[in-house]
Amino acid sequence: MNLNNNPSSNNYPLIIECCRIDPDSEKLESLARTITDWDSVLSSAYAHGVYPLIAKSLKTINAVPDTIKSDLKQISIHIAQLNMQKSSELIRVVKALEENGIRTLVIKGPLLSLMAHGNITDRQYSDLDIMVNHDQIVKAVKILMDEGYSNLLPLKVLENKTCLEIVKDFTVVNK
Repeated sequence: MNLNNNPSSNNYPLIIECCRIDPDSEKLESLARTITDWDSVLSSAYAHGVYPLIAKSLKTINAVPDTIKSDLKQISIHIAQLNMQKSSELIRVVKALEENGIRTLVIKGPLLSLMAHGNITDRQYSDLDIMVNHDQIVKAVKILMDEGYSNLLPLKVLENKTCLEIVKDFTVVNK
């Protein structure tokens, strides 16, 4: 993508600065003064999954309009609530699998947020990713079905060894 032809490209320096471990508040003030389309900034931040970081970094920046700060706060609170629900569900699922002898490896989602930012609310995520040993996939799916999840593939497909050799990613959905 050529950012020079993108009308919202002036948003990215602000977004990038907001995502730094220790954003420079003077630089944020300066960059925020250049923004003419705050809706585009918020849309870009949301699309890139960094909305909570943007909200956290901009909450004390004077050049950010109060209405934008309010929007950032409200949506960040909503994202934090969703993240806490997903994290709780992740704990429940991992516990159920491990109590049934299935070792798990959690990737991305709440764990990445915790490792990268120090808490589960500073990053957006839409699903939970858990890896299990290949030979335990069918057992894991059955356990998750007992926990109220539904499998997008029929169980017969999962029990087919040829299918298991070809398909490596299985999606289960919480009803």
